[in-house]
Order: sequence, then structure tokens, then C-alpha cells
Amino acid sequence: MIEPDPGTGARKRVILIDDHPIVATALQGVALTIPNLEFVGAANSCAEGRDLIAREEPDLAIIDMSLSDGDGLDLIQAIRDLSVKIRILVFSMNQENAVGHRVLSAGAHGYLMKGAEISAIREAISVVLAGETFITPELAQQLARSTLPNQGEGQTLVGRLTNREFQVFRLLGEGLTTREVSERLSIGVKTVESHRENIKNKIDCDNASQLILAARDWIRGNTSDLGKI
Repeated sequence: MIEPDPGTGARKRVILIDDHPIVATALQGVALTIPNLEFVGAANSCAEGRDLIAREEPDLAIIDMSLSDGDGLDLIQAIRDLSVKIRILVFSMNQENAVGHRVLSAGAHGYLMKGAEISAIREAISVVLAGETFITPELAQQLARSTLPNQGEGQTLVGRLTNREFQVFRLLGEGLTTREVSERLSIGVKTVESHRENIKNKIDCDNASQLILAARDWIRGNTSDLGKI
């Protein structure tokens, strides 16, 4: 496993942006087992996360995809705007085959699902801090397949969605109403409704009820087609 700056002894500063206290506690414990690593704080919202980054100037931000006041894809861009030097590792419940390529394209340096073994978490943190990109072998294979003719993300359902449509779809699957999605993404209700219509067409849903069921099934991992790249 790659360790961050083992030769120089320079300490790397890590923060967490996640609204689950148990996750914060667990990740802090894992961070303490990695040489030259210092866990300097946690935030449970996008706004608190931005403030924490400005105050602590961390080397690594570990973030979740779903927060009370925003979305992970937007947060990645906000962090990149604050500092291009900050490394970003996304640690989330969402299926990596549908989310991993999106977060990497947005500017993150690694993606790992919650529930991963401690050894995988340690490896992901160390690899990202060493300046490399961390992806699982499964995601690497999917990304490789997506570059082949007729194997790209456009050949499947969720892969057809734009990032904003994907955000709306995911939040609907988490149980948010149209107005709540509007507030979470800071976009108008009519804009959300327009995205819903586009999503229905792209994933072949006849009505709003089918869309909600499809989104919930995808969140729960009950469908392979919707989540496949």
C-alpha cells in the first residue's frame, strides 16, 4: 500500500464531509492507523464543508454524495473552485458502476462504497494522497468497457442521463419530493419537473409513479440495467 510522504514525515491533513456521525467516527479511527495522517475535522453539510476547507486547508476531503443542503457532484466542483490542490475521495452508498465515472469526471480522485473493508479504505486514502486515482477493479473494468464501440454509457438507461438529470433521479429515489429536490439542488420547481419529464423519456417510464419506483429500485440496487454503465 502507498503511504503518504513516508520519507519526509510531512503530515497530511484530512477532513470528512458527511452527515452520518457513525461514518465520521469510523473514518477518523481508520485515519489514525495511517502514518503521517491527521484527521482535522468533520462537517455534515456542503456549507459547513466549504467553511471547514477554508479554515483547515486540508490535503484531502472525503465526501458523501448526499448531504442535507446539496449534492456530491456540485460539492466536488465547489471544492475544486476553492483549491485545485485538494484531493477528493468520494465515500458513498451509491452504486459505483453508475456513480463512479461521474464523480471522477467531475474532478474527484477516487470513489469507494460505504461498507468497504477497512483495508480498502486505508488503501483508497493512501493512494489518493499519493497523487494517484483510486478505483476498484470492478469500476476499472466498467470504465474500460465504456470506451469500447457500442459499449458506452449511452447504451444503458441511467447512463443516458445528464449529471443534473442523474442528481434529480437519485434524489427522487431517496424519497425527496419535487420541491425538496428543488431546494436541495437550488434550482426551480419547474426546472425539476422538466428534468423529471426528460428522465421519464430516457428510461422508458410511462408516468410519474413508474419513475419513482425505478428510482427507488435503483437506489436499493434492485435493478442491474438502470445502474449499469
